[in-house]
Amino acid sequence: MSTARLRAKLLTAGYSDEDVESFDRQICMEKWAELITQGVDDPLPTTPQFAAYDVELERDRLRWEQQKYEREQQKYEIEMRLRERELALKEEELQMTRKLKDDELELQKQQIKNKQELENTLAMKTKRFSDALKGALIKMSSDPVEVASFFRQIDVCIESLMFQKTCELLS
Repeated sequence: MSTARLRAKLLTAGYSDEDVESFDRQICMEKWAELITQGVDDPLPTTPQFAAYDVELERDRLRWEQQKYEREQQKYEIEMRLRERELALKEEELQMTRKLKDDELELQKQQIKNKQELENTLAMKTKRFSDALKGALIKMSSDPVEVASFFRQIDVCIESLMFQKTCELLS
């Protein structure tokens, strides 16, 4: 043991500061030995005393840990079931959305097809033909000199329209 430590132990045992400072190492050792023989200070470190092991307390703690683990497992299982339900609902919603979009697309296709069929009917072609003639022809005047030029213009318009696939209307 160091001299400083011996002096600290002597101070804690009740010696005054002045006395301890005046002692050299040999005297400190002798005084320490006297204290040990008197039983004032035990030189051997004492082993710490452990509290008695309570088996019932440990069993209770173990049961509590097991119950805690079981509750966590149940909570995890419930969460997993909820996630599965949410995923199933999302999948169902996606399928319904996909079906709705497919139906809308089919409806649009059908509307386009109906519109094309309507435009290709004889009545619509005749209407387009008459509209084209109205835009291309000038009004016939009451002057008999201009009658011949009016009919020439009609012939030219009809020939140009025939060139644009209106043959079935003229036949």
